[in-house]
Amino acid sequence: SSATPQASATIRNIRFAEALDEGFPIGDHSEFPNPVARMHATFFYSHMTYGAQFIALWFRNGELVYYDSRPWKLGGRGLTHSLWEPAYHEWHPGEYEVQFYVGTTWKATGRFTVTGDPPTPTFTPTSTVTRTPSLTWTPSPLPSETPIPTSTK
Repeated sequence: SSATPQASATIRNIRFAEALDEGFPIGDHSEFPNPVARMHATFFYSHMTYGAQFIALWFRNGELVYYDSRPWKLGGRGLTHSLWEPAYHEWHPGEYEVQFYVGTTWKATGRFTVTGDPPTPTFTPTSTVTRTPSLTWTPSPLPSETPIPTSTK
């Protein structure tokens, strides 16, 4: 990032939800039963600097499973979220933690739990249209005409 973040930047009030309504989390849960489709980590922020590096690290049972890293493109204060949306069968049960950084400075951590096994991916055959070659007509040359003999006197 080309911008230096303010030391006073804050991230607080982290909430997790599978859906948002006008940017606000629907529900306020810390435990989610499978199947989970996506997860929004919403938070309030203040004293943020446009262009400063923002990082959200998503962990499952202590292992990094996703990261969201980008220059900050919002105003100095407000509400926003980090979104993780893996395939539904990748939401394994366990303890999840999201760590937020502004620049290289840790600002906040939020936690939630996923329970139950994820759905098993299933193979669903799909029909595919295959073109069958058809006979094509190729014109053949016309027979050459035999010249009519002419008389010579």
